[in-house]
Amino acid sequence: MEGSTSKTVPKLERPRNRDAWLENQELQEEMRKLKHWLGLERDWRIQLLKELGYKAKCSTEEERKNLSPQVFEDLQVALENNMALLEEQKPLRASYQEMSGKYDTDTVKQQDDDLQCELKKETESNADTLSPDQLLMAEKDDCCQKMAEELQVQKEKNMVLQEELDTLRASYHELRKKYEDDLNTVRRQADDLQCELEKKIESHTQILSQDHLLMQNLMAEQDDCCQKTAEELQVQKEKNMVLQEELETLRASYQEISEKYETYFSTARQQTDDRQCEHENEIESHANTLSQDQLLMQNLRDEQEDCCQKMAEEPQVQNEKNMALQEELERLRASYQELSQRYETDVNTVRQQADNSQCEHGKEIESHTDMVAQDQLLMQKEKNMVLQEVLETLRASYQELSQRYETNLSTVMQKAENIQHDIEKDIESHTDMVTQEQLLMQKEKNMVLQEELEKLSASYQELSQRYETDLSTVMQKADDFQRELEKEIESHTDMVTQDQFLMQKEKNMVLQEELDTVSASYQELRQRFETDLSTVMQRADDFERQLEKEIESNRDMVSQDQLLLQNEKNMVLQELETVRASYQELSQRYETDITTVMQKADDFQLQLKEEIKSHTDMVPQDQLLMQSEKNMVLQEELNTVRASYQELSQRYETDITTVMQKADDFQLQLEKEIESHTDMVSQDQLLMLSEKNMVLQEELDTVRASYQELSQKYETDISSVMKKADDFQLQLEKEIESHTGMVSQDQHLMQREKNMVLQEELDTVRASYQELSQRYETDLTTIMQKSDDFQLQLEKEIESHIDMVSQDQHLMQREKNMVLQEELDTVRASYQELSQRYETDLSTVMQKADDFQREIKKEIQSHTDMVSQDQLLMQREKNMVLQKELETVTASYKELSQRYETDVVTVSKQAGNIEKENDYHADMVRHLRAEKDALGEKMVKKMTLLQKNAAEQEMLLRKELEELKSQLTTTVKAQRDKNHPPRVELTSEVPDKTPIKTKKASPCKRVQKCFTLRKPQSRKMSKDPAPNTSK
Repeated sequence: MEGSTSKTVPKLERPRNRDAWLENQELQEEMRKLKHWLGLERDWRIQLLKELGYKAKCSTEEERKNLSPQVFEDLQVALENNMALLEEQKPLRASYQEMSGKYDTDTVKQQDDDLQCELKKETESNADTLSPDQLLMAEKDDCCQKMAEELQVQKEKNMVLQEELDTLRASYHELRKKYEDDLNTVRRQADDLQCELEKKIESHTQILSQDHLLMQNLMAEQDDCCQKTAEELQVQKEKNMVLQEELETLRASYQEISEKYETYFSTARQQTDDRQCEHENEIESHANTLSQDQLLMQNLRDEQEDCCQKMAEEPQVQNEKNMALQEELERLRASYQELSQRYETDVNTVRQQADNSQCEHGKEIESHTDMVAQDQLLMQKEKNMVLQEVLETLRASYQELSQRYETNLSTVMQKAENIQHDIEKDIESHTDMVTQEQLLMQKEKNMVLQEELEKLSASYQELSQRYETDLSTVMQKADDFQRELEKEIESHTDMVTQDQFLMQKEKNMVLQEELDTVSASYQELRQRFETDLSTVMQRADDFERQLEKEIESNRDMVSQDQLLLQNEKNMVLQELETVRASYQELSQRYETDITTVMQKADDFQLQLKEEIKSHTDMVPQDQLLMQSEKNMVLQEELNTVRASYQELSQRYETDITTVMQKADDFQLQLEKEIESHTDMVSQDQLLMLSEKNMVLQEELDTVRASYQELSQKYETDISSVMKKADDFQLQLEKEIESHTGMVSQDQHLMQREKNMVLQEELDTVRASYQELSQRYETDLTTIMQKSDDFQLQLEKEIESHIDMVSQDQHLMQREKNMVLQEELDTVRASYQELSQRYETDLSTVMQKADDFQREIKKEIQSHTDMVSQDQLLMQREKNMVLQKELETVTASYKELSQRYETDVVTVSKQAGNIEKENDYHADMVRHLRAEKDALGEKMVKKMTLLQKNAAEQEMLLRKELEELKSQLTTTVKAQRDKNHPPRVELTSEVPDKTPIKTKKASPCKRVQKCFTLRKPQSRKMSKDPAPNTSK
């Protein structure tokens, strides 16, 4: 049957798509399996029909007597097994009915047709040859043999199934034993855990009772401590009053310093306004001179025309003059070459003189000591006396500041030591009652404090270079520490535990270590300060000596205009003295002032050397004076702007450090107060604390936003200043290249325009600086007010909620505080990075401004020495060369731009092609997927149609089979009615006489026999006329 069905299956071609091909293969495998089960089911049906026919045949008592009891029992066992197989094969039939209709309908039809034809032929042939009795006997023998064979096969199958059942039972028993064992072990573990829990609960209750007793004892001891702390508080209040008076004195001194600074700044502004008015007057006078020069030029042109007319009348004379001019040109060329060589030699000599200027100053002092007037010597002595007095005042103020600092440090150290001794005494009185759980909590707190110490050490190393902020931080830490102690003493009057005492001890140890590190860093900074101050004083003395030597050496060779320059330099020295005086008063601004003084000294020395060398030959004295005065004014304004900017930056840093310290101290206070009251708090108070944390978070966010805005403004201002400086430098270079042919008046006009531009830039910088300072002050005031108000609110709320705090809420608060601490650390790190960037950018900008100013002066000096026509020609040649180079650069730039555009076009085309290819591939994939989906839908539709057709064909076949069965039953009944009962006994004896046939019956005969054995009770029915007709 399997072979006949497999031949009818249509061979599926391998599709192009791999997925569809795999799905078809899976379907084929499933169809093969179902065909195999279908064949088994057909065999089973045939066997069942045989068994049922045999049982119906032996239903009578006579036939059952003839059968042996073993055969009867075997039949019953086989029936039971067949029923079990029927139940097992029901799901297989359901699955088979779903899939069998696709491939087996045609085969079933063909087999049914073949069987019907064979049956018809055999019935016709057997009707003529054999009698009905012989047919029945032969069929009976065949059925007995087949039943015996089938019983043996069934027994073998039952044996196999019995063995499988035994194996399954054995495995089931093993699994059941394992499950029971696991259950017993789990139950034992659960019992053990329950016992452990009960023991722990009992121990915990005992510990709680002990803690309660300890708390009662501690409350009794706490009452004693309250009296002691009340006395100590009075002493601390008196100390605080003294410190408050010292702070008020410091504030008054600071206000005086700020007033002096404002007066100095107002005077500088007035000077700049006066100088600007003078500039405008000079511009008007210069315009008048230009109008006069234009009139002169017109007169010269008229004279030139008259000369041309005369020259036309005298060509011979002109030729002779041309010859003379030619000779003069040759001479001029030769002289030009000689002058250029001399210029190079002079430049080399000037450089050598610049290197050996200090040695020459000593020799010039010896050579010019006889030519110095007594009045000038007296003036110089008076100036030296003034400088000496300024230096003495500086030294005295420095000594006073150092003494104050030492006294303050000593007082702070004594206070810290006294407080530490008090805390150690309190801790020693309460060190006898500590449990293991408290020690574990203490270790965790120590780890947290260790991490915080590492962060603080890193931040301190970064800020160790700032001497002023270290002083302020030390003082503030001492004050905050004292305040914290007072608050902790007040809070510990109600509830003090051993854990809190241990925490306090460790915190005091940490603070002591920090104080030691601060004192060490202070000593190092003090030593650096002394060394730097000594170097600065030595350089100032050397600079004064150099000035004296230069004045003595150059008094004979300097005119009245140069004396005016010297007076202006002396004014600059006086301003330097005022700056030094302000530096002594504002001793906190140490590093910035030293750098500015050093730069001013170097720049002033360079200015002296360069101006003396450059302005002695080819520049009018009046113009030199005006130019030098303007440069000095601009230099002073730049210095004032730098100093004010540095002061603001220092104030900003100190204010931010104070704000951060206040936040840290406030956070520490909150932690201590929360730790001191960790026993009794309700949910309402927790909500209040969470709201406070939310407020703190919002304030932190606002501070961050304002900080980011300030940093962005700072970056934009720096970028704008850098752009302005670059643009100004480019403008100056262009103006220098374009105005190299103009002589002294044009150069002065250029210088005035440059000064005007510098003046405008200074005004813009001042305006932006004032705006930034105002914003900074307003932001600082608002932040300080908010922090003070918030601190007051927190103090009030803490006083109202001192009696109720739970351990769970304390843990939540501690975690939130840790998060806030981490955020503050990140803000600090970002602020330090921005401050470092700010300082580096400032230093670069200031260096660029100084270098730019020096370059301007050098260029002015170099262009005042080279005014002749030869130099102009050289400049023109250089300009021509530069023009050619610019043309080549522009041509190369154009070529590169064209190449770039072509490359961009090609790249864009390639990108478009790639996108098109991607779109094409995507469309192909979509199309293939649509085809696949369509094929799947078609397959599903075909499957449904095949299933419907198979169901219909099965219905038709069943109807035809029922009709055939009815026909066969009628024929069998007719044949049995003709036969009598004694004939049936004879038929039982016939097999003994007749030989057994060895040939097997055909499948058509088997089916016919099965159908004849379906209804054995038809023998009892009456005779019909059908058999007569069949004969």
